[in-house]
Amino acid sequence: KPKPKENGGYDPNGQSAKKGLNRVISDAAWGELIKKVEVVAAKSGIPVIKVNPRHTSQQCPKCHYISADNRSGEKFVCTECGYHDDADINGGVNIRNKGLKQLGIDPTQLPSVRSRSVAYGQGKLRPRN
Repeated sequence: KPKPKENGGYDPNGQSAKKGLNRVISDAAWGELIKKVEVVAAKSGIPVIKVNPRHTSQQCPKCHYISADNRSGEKFVCTECGYHDDADINGGVNIRNKGLKQLGIDPTQLPSVRSRSVAYGQGKLRPRN
């Protein structure tokens, strides 16, 4: 039987009753995935860096402004500087940048992979001759 919320109502579909179980299952699955990634990376001599994902989907990688309003579903549009991108790509860029900073590498000094591929014909890579 679902447990009532603090305000006396219930979550749809008994979610209150399932939250704890869902959290345990999710945490276990992520833990196993992390272990597997660490083992495979170690065998290949690749370091694994854990990055705090906090605000990575809401932060602009250009001006570093953080706001929940920057993210709307699959789209990321910075309300401060106007930068826009796919929300998942934006989050990935921010995670990469945090990891590089942990290694003491300035992400702004690296070439942009995206702009390089676009230079080869609107995002399509040309075959090597």
